[in-house]
This record gives sequence, C-alpha cells and structure tokens, in this order.
Amino acid sequence: MIALLAALIFAQSSITIQVGNDKKQKQTDSAEVVAAAKREATRDSLRAKSKAKDSVRRESRLARRPAVTPAVLASSFRDSRARDLLVRAREARLVQDTTLTGYDAKSYERMSVGMGFKRIGRNRLLMRFERAARITWRRDLGAVVEVTGQRSAFPMLDGAGKGDIDLSGLADVPYFPGRETLWIGSGLARADVSESEIIHPLANGAEAYYTYATGDSVGFQLPGGKKLELRELLVRPRKPKWNVAVGSLWFDASSAQLVRAVYRLAQEMDILAVAKEAEEEEGGEDPNDEIPPWVKPMITPMKAKVSSVTVEYGLHEGRFWLPRSQALEGDAQVSFMRIPF
Repeated sequence: MIALLAALIFAQSSITIQVGNDKKQKQTDSAEVVAAAKREATRDSLRAKSKAKDSVRRESRLARRPAVTPAVLASSFRDSRARDLLVRAREARLVQDTTLTGYDAKSYERMSVGMGFKRIGRNRLLMRFERAARITWRRDLGAVVEVTGQRSAFPMLDGAGKGDIDLSGLADVPYFPGRETLWIGSGLARADVSESEIIHPLANGAEAYYTYATGDSVGFQLPGGKKLELRELLVRPRKPKWNVAVGSLWFDASSAQLVRAVYRLAQEMDILAVAKEAEEEEGGEDPNDEIPPWVKPMITPMKAKVSSVTVEYGLHEGRFWLPRSQALEGDAQVSFMRIPF
C-alpha cells in the first residue's frame, strides 16, 4: 500500500512538473523564434544597406573612371600592331586552357625585409623567411601544398638570428584557372580596371591610363622543329601615379599568352594620402585626424615604392606557358627609417 501510494505521488509529481516545463519551454521557444526573426531582419537590413552602399561606391568609381572615347583610342597606340596585340592579349588573358589537367611543381619562396636609418648607407637585415614546397594541382581536385622545408630569422631583435615567424598564409599556388598572372600573390583576374587598385594594362578601359607601342621581337626553333615568335608591347602611363605601371610585356605571337613582364610602378605611394582617399570613397573620416599630433612626426612621411617586378614563364610540352619565376623589389619610408623589401 505504501509502495502504491509512493508510486502514485511520484507519477503525479512527474506529470505536474512535465506540464509546467512544457509551458516554459514553449514560452522560451517562442521568445527564441521572435529573437531569431529580429536578428535575421537586422541582418537583412544590413545586407540591403551594404548592397546599396556598394552600388553607390561602384557608380562613384565608374563616374570617376576616364571614358575611353574615340579620341582617347586614337592617342593610345603608336602603331596598329600594338592595337592588335593588345586586343588579342586581352582576350587570351581571360581564356582558360581546359587541356591542362594538372601539374606537379617544386617551389621556392624567399622574402627579405631590411631596415636602415640613412638614405645612403648600410641596411641591416630585419627579417628573412624562406620556404620550399611541392605543389600538386589537379583541375577536378584543386591543389595540395606539401611544405618540404621552412626557416625564418629576425636578426635585429634576437641577435643569433633565431626568429619564430609564422608566414604560412603566404603560400602561393603558381597556377590555377583564371589566376591573375601579372601581379604577384594575386587572385582571380578581373576583366575591368579598378581605380582603387593597380591599373592592369591589359584590362578593359586601360587605354584611358596607358599608351602602347610595339617593341622588339625574337624568334627561335624548338627541338621538335616548331618555331616560336615573341613580341614586345611597351606600356607607358599617361600620368604618373602610384597605381600605374611602366614596363615591357612580351607575348607569344601565335597565342597572345603573356611570356615575360618587366615593369615598375610609376610613382611612390603616399600611404596616408591613399588611405584618406579610400576613406573619402567609403564616406568615412580622414584617418589623419585620428593620429595624435605628437605621433605624426614619428611616423611621417609614410611612403612606399615598388622599383621592379619581374614575371617569367616557361613553355612546357611545347604548348603550356606556366609561371617560372616572380620577383619584386621596393622600399618603404616611415619617418627617418628606410625599409627595403
């Protein structure tokens, strides 16, 4: 009897507690649904505002972009061969060769950053990073990067040169479909020029920023008897700016594929001025106003210059032009310090 009473009390208590929990749970679930709906509505509103802002920025950039008028085109080319070569190279830049299904490559990367306190004098090594890797790429699978060796040093700080620097994010896959081949460490190629980035001399609309002329040509015969001809396109900016290039581009005459590029940026970059221009485009405040007055003399002037970029390609199996080597040199200035890289 006592056992039966205890069982009934336990059952009744269990049912009562369970019913109460259901009500609370329903209220909690309802509150969470309302809160989730509010969060989603807020996110939708932010997305809409972001899209509207991006649209305004794009329209602003397009409005600032110089128009490629017939008069501009007439002054862009020193000869008709330069026009033909540019048009073909522009098309070849965005075409993917689907016959290339994969490659196996060994890569070596090295980055050195120095520091000096005089315009003319000895620069000391601030940092150095080296890495060797094996890269296997397959069109249907992607790339696998196997690091076979890596070392780094920070001599100016730890004397003995034992630096612990993690630059694993700098691993670069030499080729994948659609990759931008002219700039170092870049992503997918873009069809149109952009004022906020380095103006690509082969992109649509580049005639408003550059003039073109044909240069030298060279021909040679491969062991199998196939003949190749390379043609040079000289690129000159209309106005010197930090984001336009001065240089020489070489192309395979038959396919208009880029084979070699040697160039530099036309002018050094005033970092604070560029940041101010970017903030004005975003509708933000002048970043110079956020720097305390006593700090400005310690970090200004702040400038950077790319003095040379070299990109070379090798011909594989007599048909595939793939990157062989890339190099960049430049230096920066922060107040009285010089930082060559």
